[in-house]
Amino acid sequence: MNYLRVATTGGELPRVSVVPPRSPRGRRLWLLTFLLVAATVLVWSAGVEFVLLPDSWFVWPLLALAFLAAESSQLHIVVRRQTYSVSLSELPLVLALFLMPPLAILGARLAASAALFLLRRVALPKAVFNLALFAAEVTAAVAVFGRVGGGEPTRPSDWLAAYLAAGAAAMVGGLAVALAIHLIQSPMSLSRVADLLAPTLATAMFSTTVALVLLAVTLHNPGGWVLVLLLAVLVAAAYRHYASLVQQHKSLGDLYEFTRAVGTALHEGGIDRAVLERVRGLLGAERATLWLRAMDTHGELLLSKQADAELSVEWIRDGDLDPLRHQVLGTGRPLLANQRSGDARSRPGLRARGADEVMIAPLRSGRDVVGCLEVADRLGERSAFVDEDIPMLQTLAAHTAVAVENSRLVERLTREASHDPLTGLPNRRQFLKALSRAITGVDPPGRTIAALELDLESFKDVNDTLGYVFGDRLIADVGRRLNDWVADPTRVARLSSDEFGMFVVVADAEEAHAAAVALRDILREPFLIGDVAVNVRGHVGFALSPEHAGDADILLQRADIAMYAAKGVLGGVRGYHEAMDVSTTRRFELLTQLPRALERGEVVVWYQPQVSLDAAELVGVEALVRWQHPQQGLIQPNDFVPVVEHTELIAPLTSYVLRTSLEQCRRWLDVGREISVSVNLSTRSLQDPDFPEEVARHLHSARVPARLLTLEITESSVMADLDWALPNMRALRELGVGMSVDDFGTGYSSLAYLRRLPINEVKVDKSFVFTMVSDPEDLAIVRTIVELARNLHLKVVAEGVESDLARALLQQIGCDVAQGYFFSRPVPVDGLERWIEARTVMEPLPRDSGTVRRLRVVGS
Repeated sequence: MNYLRVATTGGELPRVSVVPPRSPRGRRLWLLTFLLVAATVLVWSAGVEFVLLPDSWFVWPLLALAFLAAESSQLHIVVRRQTYSVSLSELPLVLALFLMPPLAILGARLAASAALFLLRRVALPKAVFNLALFAAEVTAAVAVFGRVGGGEPTRPSDWLAAYLAAGAAAMVGGLAVALAIHLIQSPMSLSRVADLLAPTLATAMFSTTVALVLLAVTLHNPGGWVLVLLLAVLVAAAYRHYASLVQQHKSLGDLYEFTRAVGTALHEGGIDRAVLERVRGLLGAERATLWLRAMDTHGELLLSKQADAELSVEWIRDGDLDPLRHQVLGTGRPLLANQRSGDARSRPGLRARGADEVMIAPLRSGRDVVGCLEVADRLGERSAFVDEDIPMLQTLAAHTAVAVENSRLVERLTREASHDPLTGLPNRRQFLKALSRAITGVDPPGRTIAALELDLESFKDVNDTLGYVFGDRLIADVGRRLNDWVADPTRVARLSSDEFGMFVVVADAEEAHAAAVALRDILREPFLIGDVAVNVRGHVGFALSPEHAGDADILLQRADIAMYAAKGVLGGVRGYHEAMDVSTTRRFELLTQLPRALERGEVVVWYQPQVSLDAAELVGVEALVRWQHPQQGLIQPNDFVPVVEHTELIAPLTSYVLRTSLEQCRRWLDVGREISVSVNLSTRSLQDPDFPEEVARHLHSARVPARLLTLEITESSVMADLDWALPNMRALRELGVGMSVDDFGTGYSSLAYLRRLPINEVKVDKSFVFTMVSDPEDLAIVRTIVELARNLHLKVVAEGVESDLARALLQQIGCDVAQGYFFSRPVPVDGLERWIEARTVMEPLPRDSGTVRRLRVVGS
């Protein structure tokens, strides 16, 4: 006999849940109950004559107990990986058909079921429906039996009547349950109805057979019923054992399906939905919930999946921890709680969930508990979860914990691959993807995408003066300010160390320019780094799509070109135009042509005289590189050296200038002229551990004393990589080579660092020398540098001397050497020879090794 407790445990579970009576599903269940009662009353009122056996009412209490025993002991039938819970209630029913009047059968059946429902505390709608269903089953059985049979257990015709009666009861019960499931839970296909009815009918036939055998044996031998019952018990026990083996195999299969579904969902990014749906199904729960603690960048998360409802996702902020989960976290053990347990500690948590019962298992990651997996309100044949359900939930929780950790790991790795770790902003690759999507899907059509690139002007100075820790904090603060400024965080990114990108939808170039100005102005407020307020300026370049490019990479490249151009304009904002690309293309072409130019001798060295101010003597020259291009003519160093410095070509270029300058120095020595040469170095040369040996080889090859060679390094380059530069600088000084800091006064090096540098000369930047004649502040700066160098026993060379007044001021404040257009422009070696002939006279100086002629500068 079947009723509203049929449950399948393979795949999707067609269980009947307890629904609120006022809900649409609840009203449908009540309607079905009413129809069953009406049909039952109609059959009974039809006045069908039933076979009655007199003097049988004394058996009624025994029959009620038999129904109660049959309902209490269920048999689980496994069919097609589906498990059906059925009872052997047809056994007492068939016996009653032969021994009891119909009303007594109905009363015993309903009384036993009502007592069982009270003991199990079955919900009222479900209990009423089942009582109506049992009444309909008994009615169908007694009606069929009364029409076909005669109440004699020894006649084959009455056997047939018993089988038909039991089959009718099973069919009524099975179809009613199928209709209930169809109305209140999920549609029932014909195949599922067939799967439901097949084991029900088989059980009915088995129970009928046992009942008939029991009646036949008892009539011939009153004590024979004991053997029949013993045989039935043995058969049932054997099947239970078989069913348990099948169930174990099935449980392994279910677990495999669970882990496979979770793995697939992990790959597709839907791990939480897959976990909850499977957990709810495998444990037959009304609701499954996954709670994850706040960890790292992940906030506290609560996900819940209820039957016939969408996944519920809730981010919890500053909420009190649920008492039941708090208990699980504290003990690290699973928890089973319900309203009937009498544990007052569990009731607040159950009320908060709106649940009668809940089972919770911890999610473990190593020794830590990272969350909880829980199920609430058991569906189907059982009124509550039991202790035997806990191991399954723990197993599912273990797999869920691994899946959640893997999901978070994948998420973290994906984010690390697409975001800058310092600022949390998207990186260049992720920004280009977002920019590409924006270009192809601009909304509304006809609008323009503007790509903006921001460069921090003072970032390198912060690193040099305050250190890299402060530099990182500045970058992080800039990233936060940008992230707070934009509406969509996917539209801003950190592109490189001190460059940020952003894109906006604009109407035209004027609106794009306004956006670029606004981007520049977010840096106006100082950044507080520790106790230091840092003022940062920025340059912004922008390019438009589709006007300048329809490809994200090209558009950003052209915004980068505009940004570099913005460094040379007032206001620091510049839009892209094609002429900028011509300059960039020209530099790239020159870069590719430089190796052959070195081979052909197109790269030449020019010289600018350096004059001692006290003695008015030519004491040295600065070697300056030029490129005599066959098509483009003379190319100045600013057009190709800055590009070369970032490539491997800087090494052969520096080597060529060194070799050429020292060979010329040797020629001057051969004619009695002692003129030192100064050669500019790049940061790459300072970082090359083999560079000091290369300088030594050039000196040895040219037979030039090391004291006649000075290597110039810019203040900013050496301060940026001081730890790398110092070993080479010390090695060069040990050779006897002079070391000079070029452009002194424009950087931010401290006196402590300056004392560490193995230098013997500083060069005052020409920007101060140009204006010191008319600007007292610049004159004060030059005077300070000269006094500082004198106190540190350093020689001072002033660049950019263009007037006699400047020369006189420098001589007055104690500057040692000057160079500039007042004396001579940079000229090729033959031009320098003509200048020497015209502007100097030779004076002999006694030396231990002979006579070396000094060149006194005369004239203007």
